[in-house]
Amino acid sequence: MSEATTGTRTRRHDHRVWTSGICWLYCRQTGPVLWLGSVAAAGLETGIYGCEMCIAELEHMVRVAVTERDSRNGYAPTG
Repeated sequence: MSEATTGTRTRRHDHRVWTSGICWLYCRQTGPVLWLGSVAAAGLETGIYGCEMCIAELEHMVRVAVTERDSRNGYAPTG
């Protein structure tokens, strides 16, 4: 996160607020993370956070899944 400062972080190009914490996605590293939403498991609910690299991987997986779904349904890819 080269554009970020220490503590609470905002990347200039997207204005999302980053904070320090543990990535709940793939790497489970401590560092700058973004709140992604809530997650519920075993009757409990908490926030889920992701680091920049893991969010990029998650976004890639979503794009692939949507492209595959749309191609099965006869839609042309966009963007």
